[in-house]
Amino acid sequence: MLLVVGNTTLDTTLQVDRLPLPGETVLAAGQADGLGGKGANQAVTAARCGVPVGFVSAVGTDAAGDRALAVLAGEGIDTGMVLRKNGPTDRSFIAVSQDGENAIISTHAAAAAISIADVEPALASLRPDETVLLQGNLSFEVTRHCLRFVRGIGGRTLVNPAPIQFTYDGLLPLIDIAILNTVEVAALSGQADPRAGGRHLRTGGVGTVIVTLGADGAAIVDSHVREVPSPRVVAVDTTGAGDVFCGVLAAMIVQGSPIGSSVEKAAAAASLCVTRPGTFAAIPSIAELN
Repeated sequence: MLLVVGNTTLDTTLQVDRLPLPGETVLAAGQADGLGGKGANQAVTAARCGVPVGFVSAVGTDAAGDRALAVLAGEGIDTGMVLRKNGPTDRSFIAVSQDGENAIISTHAAAAAISIADVEPALASLRPDETVLLQGNLSFEVTRHCLRFVRGIGGRTLVNPAPIQFTYDGLLPLIDIAILNTVEVAALSGQADPRAGGRHLRTGGVGTVIVTLGADGAAIVDSHVREVPSPRVVAVDTTGAGDVFCGVLAAMIVQGSPIGSSVEKAAAAASLCVTRPGTFAAIPSIAELN
């Protein structure tokens, strides 16, 4: 089983000619609402790959929380571990330009309210051969607890540390696979070159570092550096591509695929994702992933 611990949001996406400059107002040509959040996106993607997925998350007690639970249940995800927290469901506001680039602002009160006690039942159900996938939406304390617990039982830990809220220096030895984009690896390593950044994180204790390189695919950094190209596509909306990459990668690893072929399939799925608008709506279907 794959256990995903992360956030769930309601997304509002605005289509704009270009992203606004600081202090500038631009007009949107269209608006769409849908389920989102890095945790939910990655959990749904992995579930569509055919692996059993447990999902620990939090939504509010509002109508948006009801909607999120219904969508997750429709994807075959057991929502018994999705908590209802007092207050609104987290929101993401996404501006997408004509060339597919995006800018995102998210609230995270519900995700930040997830406590160690909240995750304990799911962790206690894990077997030593199972995998946990985390993102950067959780508190430092919950992140550290999850990583320590899984390492203690001999499980596998995957971390996509986005958004970056804290330093991971003390956590790096607890991470088997870290998945980061070029901005994130530079922020955590202090290295401008993503491959050098990956090597730096490995010296800090990470087993394998995977750096996503956008249209150039990904780099796998372990005992050496391997480049994995991605299919060339015309990007419509890059929102959620990283989540699709992480979800497919985690699912492939759970299914026993080698890291190289897992990254190849993840890069291909992410390339497919960016060819259509939206976040949740752009996640490849079960048939496409197969």
